[in-house]
Amino acid sequence: MSLFPGKMKIALFLAAMLLSAAAGAVLALKFATGTDLSDALLQRKISEEFSEKIARIRATQGDVLELAVLESTLTFELTDAWENVPAELGASSLRVRVPAVFRFFVRISEPIRVSVEEKGGGVLCRVDAPKLAPVLPVAFDTSRLAWERDIGLLRFNRDEMTDALHEKISRRLMISAKSHAKSAVVRDAARRAFERFAAQWLSEIRALKNRPGAEISVRVVFDGETPPQKETAGETDGNGAAGTAGVPVTL
Repeated sequence: MSLFPGKMKIALFLAAMLLSAAAGAVLALKFATGTDLSDALLQRKISEEFSEKIARIRATQGDVLELAVLESTLTFELTDAWENVPAELGASSLRVRVPAVFRFFVRISEPIRVSVEEKGGGVLCRVDAPKLAPVLPVAFDTSRLAWERDIGLLRFNRDEMTDALHEKISRRLMISAKSHAKSAVVRDAARRAFERFAAQWLSEIRALKNRPGAEISVRVVFDGETPPQKETAGETDGNGAAGTAGVPVTL
């Protein structure tokens, strides 16, 4: 005895034919239009919102003098692996490259001491400048982050690892910025910038303006650097600064 009556068989056959025809039509539409199936069948509504809440605003007193900018790409990596399990199944690794811009400055509202010494017909000005510091937090463009992910087949921790690594970026950038502030390459670039800045206002000192034929040299020593030994005009120590024991000049 048949499980389905004759009329039911016909109805099932017709329903199957209709479903097959509908599926064929949808596939034909997808290939013809090049759109996704959900786009072809459903109307999509995409909305975007933006809000801003200002936490604090304050003046810098105009005392921030930017002296050096360093552009660098840092790579951070995080690995999470199960022991005694093949890597392709139980190991997940995540790597991100972060293009960052490090900026370094001094506060000219802090004490600046200048000493002047005459050497061989020239004038050597040593400027004891404030401490060179990085701008924190370090700014980086999140749209330029380059992620590389290799997730094991048995692991489902992609989002968890991404969040964990993302949280470490700002702190790692801060550590790197403080390290760069002590490096010779950053200090030398900042020193040259501050020497050009100092030369402009040192040239307005009356005692120096009265000696138009004298060659004026400027050497900068940042706070925290080892004071150099006394040297002749134009010579520098390992920090690129010249030592003097001359008369302080009040600016």
